[in-house]
Amino acid sequence: MFSILYVPHNNDFFSSLQKAVRLEAAHAVAKMLITTNPNLLSEHQRLGSIKPLIAICKDATASNLQQFEALLALTNVLSCGPSEHEKFAAEKGVQAVHYLIFSEHWMVRRAATEALCNMASNEHLLQVLFLIVIFISLQTCM
Repeated sequence: MFSILYVPHNNDFFSSLQKAVRLEAAHAVAKMLITTNPNLLSEHQRLGSIKPLIAICKDATASNLQQFEALLALTNVLSCGPSEHEKFAAEKGVQAVHYLIFSEHWMVRRAATEALCNMASNEHLLQVLFLIVIFISLQTCM
């Protein structure tokens, strides 16, 4: 009467499945935030959406489309104000988005640049960029 579906008890299977589900869920959040005015959301909802969007940016298995849409959603959320900037910096989003500026896909590069431009007045971003300039200048001196 009942058919039993056998699922192997392999931790690698479940962890990869869980990772894929999280990626798809975060991508769904990104798609919604692209077209939604973030000022209509509560501050708690905006701040809660930042971590999964950064996770897409950090994920090496994410497609260019997923990263592009996550960056567009981050651009919208970061346009709201300083509390979103602080959460973004605390979650190490500056480094993740800065890495995507050097992506092979031109639209990902453009969206990453736009997201960081929304944070131009944030002190953490300025510190990271200053350290990069110092590192480059030290490399050219040697």
